[in-house]
Order: sequence, then structure tokens, then C-alpha cells
Amino acid sequence: GVLHRRPVLEVAERKEFYRRSLDLFLMMIKKEPINVPAWGHCGLLLYELGRFDESLAYFRTIIDHEPDNAVAWDARGFILMEQADFRSAAEAFGKVLEVSPKRADVAADMALCLFHTGQYAEAQQALADRVGKVMGTKEHYLMGRIVDKTGNDPAPDPDDDVNGDD
Repeated sequence: GVLHRRPVLEVAERKEFYRRSLDLFLMMIKKEPINVPAWGHCGLLLYELGRFDESLAYFRTIIDHEPDNAVAWDARGFILMEQADFRSAAEAFGKVLEVSPKRADVAADMALCLFHTGQYAEAQQALADRVGKVMGTKEHYLMGRIVDKTGNDPAPDPDDDVNGDD
């Protein structure tokens, strides 16, 4: 009995913590209306509370004040991806990559969104250009799915040592 109810209680406690934290950040914003860090915390807390549209609005407010805020663009992309708005998510991730071109993790998320919109060549290119040799299991799986859809297997990299020779 008790062991099975504990996770539910922990979730409820966590949600209550998020609500109380949100109230504190909203009070901070009331005292200091232009407060990018507090907006970011509100966006994250609202996301955790499942209030995605409100969360997206806070990240949009950050972007309106700081157009090159890669963290806000990344958060928007992640939420939009979870909502299956893959086209908008890919655009948000593209903005992150404009600001922070070395973010291979974001390039992989963008490639996944491009894949889900049927933009296979663009997804394949995003993986090849930005992720390259640091591809993990997720990226290799996605590349395999792209190859399955397109039949276009990218040429092996001549710098890869497939024979074990140096």
C-alpha cells in the first residue's frame, strides 16, 4: 500500500513546490517587471506544471527582449517538439544554432523535427554538418531512419578508419 502511494505523493509535493516557486517568481516580476531570469524560471515552472502555452509565452517574452537568447530559443523548441509542432520547433532550434553553432545536441533535435516534417535531406544534412563524428545512438538511429525513407546513404567519411589502420 504505502510503497505504491509514495510516487503519487512525491509528484503532488513536486507540483506544489512548482506552484509556490512560480508564485515567488511572479512576485519578483511584479516588483521588477523587466526580469529575464525570473521570466525563464516562470517558463520552466509553467512547463513542469503542464501549462505549455503560458510557458511558451514567457520564453517568447525573453526572446522579444533578448533575440539571441539561445536558452530561450532552445526551451521553446523543446516545448514545441513535445507538442508535435515540429516545423516551429525546427525553426526555434535553427535559431539556437545561429547563435550557438556548436550545439550538436540541438542539431540532433532539429534533425528529428525535420525528419517528422518529411524534410529528410535537410535532416540528414543537419546531422552530417553539426553532429558529425559525435553522433550517439539517437543520432545513428535517426540517420538510419532517414536512409530507410530516402535510400540515400551518405558517403563514408574518408577520415573514418573503418579497417583499423592508422
